[in-house]
Amino acid sequence: MTEGAGGGKLEIRALAPRDIPAVCGLFRRELGYDIAPAELEAKLRQMDQEQNYRSFVAELDGNCAGFLGLERCLAFEIPGWVVRIIALAVSREFQGQGVGGKLLEQAETWAAENGASLLLVNSGLARSQAHRFYENHGYTKKGYSFCKQAPESRGMQDG
Repeated sequence: MTEGAGGGKLEIRALAPRDIPAVCGLFRRELGYDIAPAELEAKLRQMDQEQNYRSFVAELDGNCAGFLGLERCLAFEIPGWVVRIIALAVSREFQGQGVGGKLLEQAETWAAENGASLLLVNSGLARSQAHRFYENHGYTKKGYSFCKQAPESRGMQDG
C-alpha cells in the first residue's frame, strides 16, 4: 500500500468479485463501455481460465479509483512475450493523484515477472489526454490501430 498524491492510502491489488459493479461504472463513465456486471463477470471467468490475463484495481481510501487489464501474448515481429494493456481507466475524481502511474507500474512489474520484452497499449484517437499520459510515462507512438467487425463465427464456440 502506498500513498496517493492527495495523501490517501492507495492499494493496487488483484480484482475481486466485489469490485465488478464499481469497475462496470468506471468503464461506463470513463471509457464509454456499457458492460453489465454479469457480462463482465463471465468475461473475467473466461480470462482466468486462459492464464495469460490479469486484472487489477486501484483502491484509494476504500474507493475503486482505477482498473487495469493485461494480456500476455506473442507477436511475430517482437522477440519474447508482449504484455498488452487491454484496459486502463482512472475515475475522474481520482485523476492527477498518481493512480494511473501506479497502475502502469503494476503493468510493468507484471510484464517483467512474466518475461515480456515490450508493453503495448491502444488508445482511441480522441483520447488526447490519455496519449499525453502514456507519453509522459515513457511510451511512444508505434502506429495506428484498425478494427473491423468479424463475420459471424462458424468456428470455435465460447466456453
